[in-house]
Amino acid sequence: MWLLHTTRFELKEFPDASGVPGGYAILSHTWGNREQTYQDIRAIAEQCKLTGDNPRDKTSSKIRKCCDMALQHGYEWAWVDSCCINKTSSTELSEAINSMFKWYWQAEVCFAFLVDVPTASIDELSAEGSPFRRSRWHKRGWTLQELIAPAVVIFVSRTWERLGTKAELAQLLEEITHVPQSILTRQRYYYQASVADRMVWASNRVTTRVEDQGYCLMGLFNVRMTIIYGEGSHAFQRLQQKIMKHGFDMSLFAWGAGWLRNAPLRDLGLEFATRRDIELLNDYSYLLAPSPASFIHGFEFTPLHPHPKQIYPPPVLKEWQKARARPFHGVEIPTAAVENYGIVCRFPVFEAGGIVVAVLLCENKSREHMGLLLQRDPLSYDPKRPLHYTSAVFNDTSTPDQQFPLAYRLVSLGDDLYNLRFNGKRVKPRWRTLYVQPRPEALYSPDTSIARLRLNCAVQPAFRIPHWLIANFDMLGFLLTPETPEDELPLRLQLSGTLYGEFIHLDLGICHTGDHWAKVLIHHDDDTSNWNTPHHIHDCTEHHVSSWSEGKKLFGDTATRGVELAFSTCTLASATNPRTLAARIELKGSVYAHIEQQARLLRHGPELPQSIRTVPSIAPASVASQASASLRPSWATFIVSVEHVVSWPMRFVRRPSGSI
Repeated sequence: MWLLHTTRFELKEFPDASGVPGGYAILSHTWGNREQTYQDIRAIAEQCKLTGDNPRDKTSSKIRKCCDMALQHGYEWAWVDSCCINKTSSTELSEAINSMFKWYWQAEVCFAFLVDVPTASIDELSAEGSPFRRSRWHKRGWTLQELIAPAVVIFVSRTWERLGTKAELAQLLEEITHVPQSILTRQRYYYQASVADRMVWASNRVTTRVEDQGYCLMGLFNVRMTIIYGEGSHAFQRLQQKIMKHGFDMSLFAWGAGWLRNAPLRDLGLEFATRRDIELLNDYSYLLAPSPASFIHGFEFTPLHPHPKQIYPPPVLKEWQKARARPFHGVEIPTAAVENYGIVCRFPVFEAGGIVVAVLLCENKSREHMGLLLQRDPLSYDPKRPLHYTSAVFNDTSTPDQQFPLAYRLVSLGDDLYNLRFNGKRVKPRWRTLYVQPRPEALYSPDTSIARLRLNCAVQPAFRIPHWLIANFDMLGFLLTPETPEDELPLRLQLSGTLYGEFIHLDLGICHTGDHWAKVLIHHDDDTSNWNTPHHIHDCTEHHVSSWSEGKKLFGDTATRGVELAFSTCTLASATNPRTLAARIELKGSVYAHIEQQARLLRHGPELPQSIRTVPSIAPASVASQASASLRPSWATFIVSVEHVVSWPMRFVRRPSGSI
């Protein structure tokens, strides 16, 4: 590792963090627009050798203040990620990312520099809505390990004045970050927390690069991975596979917005949708989570639980006690391993009314045992090894007019491991081997969604939706998906902003007069009254594009929610169909302005491209409860219910027949 001398401001390489004379201090911070790099510090040192200047005078204020504080605490060496990693070397970068948790763990002290927090007392820091509570530092993916790994963390304000230590602020930090005080003060070590609990700590954090969702958690799970920037969301998939390989904590699979309560289905107003089309898939349909944000609730893996309600595996008992001590007709530990056909799992399993349930041996915070709902894939290549998807769908019988079934991934099986119950009846799980689909196939991967529209590939399309437009909506958290077959007009496309409970329908068609027509329907959680408006009906006087002034029309209003739809001649298709129109969409109003602001804060990058513009916010917009995962394209709409209390639309995609 490279360390910076705190007086000479020179870089020196040490073979190992444990071999630094007198130890070293380390900096935790959020990056600004212009951070000095390894090359910058090297260049400054070379320049100062020639001029005789002091390198200190040419380093940034942040690096200078960090070195000054380290020196005040008696340390000759300091580590700052921006300038102590040679990022031009892929080998050094990979080593640094894989070693970073260890480097923070072995540091004598960590200075957490909060650039957005003024100097304040602990009471002021603790106040509701304080700058400390709202600091960007608490929301970054990389700073989670920087909070947990060092034994001593000293928080400093934007003027480098002491705010308090991790130990002094442990209760407040738990409120903000959900990392327990016991972990922060090392009464328990981080690796004693369940996989699900550790994922929950990361669930509200963001990274600039999507790959870092996986890379920033490697140390927290004691795994190492090859660093491949460009692999996108696959990095988090690889992280989960590594966790599987190096442990057996099945709480890795206990993710999602909520669970089906332990009660008879009729008492919940539900019935199993026995004719569910297994081809309707979404993120809930796979064993591995799409991102850390999917982990909403903490779960404990019973065999590793420090204080389980019921011990499993059971202790050695007398012969007459063994029958009750073995709830699954044999004592085993669940296993999961990646194979080319899927993830092969060994779980206690039971079937009831067409539903397959795997007992995860995980407890929620109410000490209820959780089951994973599964559905067989009728299109599995190997009938002797049927592939399963996760989640099951139920019809809501309490509202006869409800057209959207409810999708659940997890189910509570009660609080007695030896008397598990489902749908009000006792069940008797047995150990079985199952194959479960780990993640979306390439066709349904989020990385391919932008260029998926067949509409854009037709020889003579009537309309075209530019890829940049789809990508820009994706940046806002909206997914563009076809709601009707793409080879037919009229066509309905949907923009799903599930995170915010906002949806937009775009209907496109050719009138019998030969005119292009288009209309927009705006939906949100508080008003779904026009959700079932037919996509094929249009008003010639309102929806013909040729009648629009300058080829554009506003749907909704500019105060709260407005969608300005505009069309122009598509130059790409002019050779085959000079009448092809290219779409442009602008969002207006306070609600969409708030969404843009949230997206920008999450990404912590430059301003969003101007192709999607929103007017300034007029009033704060109410935002729906956050869903746990980004959702995939669909031709059908379902509702995901959280503990049968909160619900929101879940989007699905239809899989081509014969594929898996």
